[in-house]
Amino acid sequence: MLELMLNVRAWAEARPTYEDIKSESEVRKRLDEIEKREEVQEDTRKKVLSFVEVVRSAVASLTGMSLPGMR
Repeated sequence: MLELMLNVRAWAEARPTYEDIKSESEVRKRLDEIEKREEVQEDTRKKVLSFVEVVRSAVASLTGMSLPGMR
């Protein structure tokens, strides 16, 4: 009985540490996922800006005039 009680106590004391480690691991995993998503969004933003510049340039070439905001 004493051995069982000691095992239960050891388990109870170790449990919060295990849960903290598990929670930290999950948080780090989610942060990594968010970081990857942000990188994809930044790449997409750059592509959209590039596309807008190409369209503006094409419109300016077709109309023979410069549009505001063009470089």
